[in-house]
Amino acid sequence: MSIEALKLIPQDEAFNESTFDQEFTQKNKLQDHPEIVQTLKTILKLINPVRVHGAGDHEITTLFRDTVFKNRNTIGTSNLDQLADAGLSDSAGTLTEQGVKLVKAFAAPYKGVEGELAY
Repeated sequence: MSIEALKLIPQDEAFNESTFDQEFTQKNKLQDHPEIVQTLKTILKLINPVRVHGAGDHEITTLFRDTVFKNRNTIGTSNLDQLADAGLSDSAGTLTEQGVKLVKAFAAPYKGVEGELAY
């Protein structure tokens, strides 16, 4: 199964993903980096939002960095570069403080991932 086939499961059935994406982009001033929301979704599918909820900053940074390291080709180097350009991570995939806050905020409305990824 590919990453695209994985689905993030919202906490609330009334959740509107496209509205959330637009509001998230505007609130965090990411209009200049249009692929960041999709990149965060891809990485969150690999991490699983459940692992982010209640996790400390260091744990989230480690999960993110390890996921990026293992899946760099699947995620796409140009997408990872956009995260770095926006100041959310360094070029190696280590989140900045702002990046950790964004990952937590992005994971908040989701309760898990549907599907499994076969390596």
